[in-house]
Amino acid sequence: MKVEHTPIEVPSPGSDFQTIGGKWFAAGPPVTASQGWKLYISAARPNFLETLSSVRAVFDRHAIHYKYVSSDRVLRKLNAGLYGYSQVGKNIVGYVENEATLRQIVAELKSALRRFADTAPSPPLAIPIGGALPISYRFGAFHSDAVVVDGESISDERSRPASWIFEHLADPLEDLREPVPVDQEFDEFLAGFPVYETLAQGGKGGIFAAFDLAADAFDDLILKIGYRNGQILPDGRDGMSLIEAEAQFFRLLADEGLDDCAPQLRSYRRFRDRAVLVMERIEGESLMSHRLAGTLTVSHVRDCLALLSRIHAAGLYVGDAKLANFIADDKNGGIRAIDFEAAGKLNSARLDVLCTFQFSSPAFPDMATLERCHLLYSAIHVDEGNTFSESDRIIDLSRLLPNLSVEGEASEWALDQLRAELSEIV
Repeated sequence: MKVEHTPIEVPSPGSDFQTIGGKWFAAGPPVTASQGWKLYISAARPNFLETLSSVRAVFDRHAIHYKYVSSDRVLRKLNAGLYGYSQVGKNIVGYVENEATLRQIVAELKSALRRFADTAPSPPLAIPIGGALPISYRFGAFHSDAVVVDGESISDERSRPASWIFEHLADPLEDLREPVPVDQEFDEFLAGFPVYETLAQGGKGGIFAAFDLAADAFDDLILKIGYRNGQILPDGRDGMSLIEAEAQFFRLLADEGLDDCAPQLRSYRRFRDRAVLVMERIEGESLMSHRLAGTLTVSHVRDCLALLSRIHAAGLYVGDAKLANFIADDKNGGIRAIDFEAAGKLNSARLDVLCTFQFSSPAFPDMATLERCHLLYSAIHVDEGNTFSESDRIIDLSRLLPNLSVEGEASEWALDQLRAELSEIV
């Protein structure tokens, strides 16, 4: 199985273009200043080329140095947060050395990009121009990791909010900002589930540890948020729609009497630009954590397969069946599945479902078989060098398995089971 999509062809600036680290094309006159204002233009795959065309016209007119992602692959990884959470949405970057021209450039960009309002992710730590426009900005170093203000060198940390600089400088764009809609309903909802730890954050949303303020005793919960326009996939789904799909799957599990297969769902709400799931936090470690610690057992993997069989028998599938998405429940015993963003009904399943590994061979007859094999393969996969690039995700099982050797009783058992599964297919 291989997910097919048509990548966008990103044009180079022209004969004098530069490439930066293989990830960027650069254009315009070289940057001579050491620091200044950076303008970030965000775009999603469907409108990246149109956005780029509009932005280039403005930057070229003002002889501004700028860079933009060099390929569809880099665009997708950047918007997913794989180059760092602070880099989400920074698809096109303009470097303004002369503050006297900054306001005019921003005014022209606002006019040129008005039609792209509310279509792209926003860089999480930059300052939005507002009005749902895909423009944000910050003051920063152009060639180093520090800025100099009043003779003092100050660390320019990309992982902190951009507004820190206004302790030292005035904001030349403050009056050009447009109001950002405040979602009061979301703020009120979140106040009932205070977050005390960030577990994961990326382009599509975040996973947080929280508790229920209304509970009589401390109630440890997981809160998942999916953003509208967050990490838009080739088929148009974004972080918000993935959380909505997960909520629907929790309802399907409940309808089939399979509540014990997953965390208990406490709440689900859909807001203007995000969707939120609140669920029980299971006491225990994921099976991937057990594998990394050398404590994964044959029983763990066998129990995962048994859990999958129950779900499949009900006409459902989990979507991304891998060790990291199954937890050994230390409190109640047994195994429970988590992460149902790509889950659904077997009778409507497509074999190009969003999952960690893509199998180029063999051709799987159905989704249930694919899920079992995906789970078993996750118990034997070795990530050499910890790169895990997109090419590492495409696996030719027919070629790989005959001579593969693994270490550990659980991995050996999983390999035997996987070979048995494939012998029924080929």
